[in-house]
Amino acid sequence: REMAGRALLVAAACAARQPSRVTSLRMSTSSDGLPMPRSPKEWRSFRAALVAKQTSPSDGEPAAVACAANAARLRLESPDLWGEYVAGAWAHQLPAAEAGGLLCALPLQGILMEQATAGSQDHWPQALRRLLDVDGDDGFSPAGVSGEGPDGAVGSRRLASFGAGWCAATLLCNRAFTRLDRDALAGERGELWRMQQRALSLRGQVRLCLQPPGSGCEGGISLLLNKPLAWSEAHAQLVAEAGSGDTGRAGWSASAAASPSSAYAPTAADVLRAFGSRPVLYRGGPDHPDRPAMCVHGLGASAVPGSVELVSGTQIFTASGAAATAAVLDRRASPEDFRIFIGACRDLDGKAAEWRAVACCRPLVLKQCRSLPRALWHEVLDLCGGSCAEMSAAVDAENGNRAP
Repeated sequence: REMAGRALLVAAACAARQPSRVTSLRMSTSSDGLPMPRSPKEWRSFRAALVAKQTSPSDGEPAAVACAANAARLRLESPDLWGEYVAGAWAHQLPAAEAGGLLCALPLQGILMEQATAGSQDHWPQALRRLLDVDGDDGFSPAGVSGEGPDGAVGSRRLASFGAGWCAATLLCNRAFTRLDRDALAGERGELWRMQQRALSLRGQVRLCLQPPGSGCEGGISLLLNKPLAWSEAHAQLVAEAGSGDTGRAGWSASAAASPSSAYAPTAADVLRAFGSRPVLYRGGPDHPDRPAMCVHGLGASAVPGSVELVSGTQIFTASGAAATAAVLDRRASPEDFRIFIGACRDLDGKAAEWRAVACCRPLVLKQCRSLPRALWHEVLDLCGGSCAEMSAAVDAENGNRAP
């Protein structure tokens, strides 16, 4: 009887370590009834199916949203995008930056946690791992291959507790920044201080990735989504310049340049007449501020001739300033249907772990971002859930804020 009891305990322990058939069956479909993807290509198809389902008419009750205050603002600005948003807004983390996805800047604690998870041998990620090493448990659990490889490098591992990692990274930074002097800034503490200054300069940024780093374009190409600009004649001229046979994405990405829709070349006065009183202009970034502006919209090529889909299946399009101006003046579109960007960012570093890559629904990219009740950075991470939502809450707590 004793042997039988031990056998049952062993069998129960083994069963607890094995994924159940029910769990695997439940994971074979998403909450939207779509098959769960198994490869990067299938993930892109999965997201395209989500977009198609979201943009189709629905008679059901609106779903719960991550931020009711932002949803209420969107309803006033764009009823169509609001309908998509409440029908099922979604976002999920990506393993790396992708064209058409978002990039959310990480605070310093998040950067150190990402580097420690990836097994970085730099001083501060190693210091974080040592700080988490308590009673032989370093606070990490296996994620794929763990431990040291043949060359002594630490494999990729996942933090077992986000809260423990965040608190440890905060403590590590506070200790390092105590009594900084000139000598300290020349050493490893100075390196961490410079990482902090860089993180603060990016704090709260959300970017639309046009071309990820390492894809034949050093620094990648991205647009800062939440930096509004006031209209001026000089800005209007940059929008108008895209109409003189140039393209809406000229000079940014030759592989996805929009083709000129017509010979129409608006003047700065035409652009101001179409958009000047509407808050649709943004500073896409500090690089190339003198190049023609880029217009982003979700209307399609039929409403705005010459438009090009950013990535197949996203239903997010780019167009020239001429095409956008003509569409508004001809009453084929509303000024709020466009987001117009001057300049871009070309400073992405795939090895610096400064960004959280995210795929998301169209409204998060297409809606206007001016004085939102809940900052776009928080809204995106809240929708992602998991460690992303925990990071959003941790930053709220750090700033003494409460999510609306």
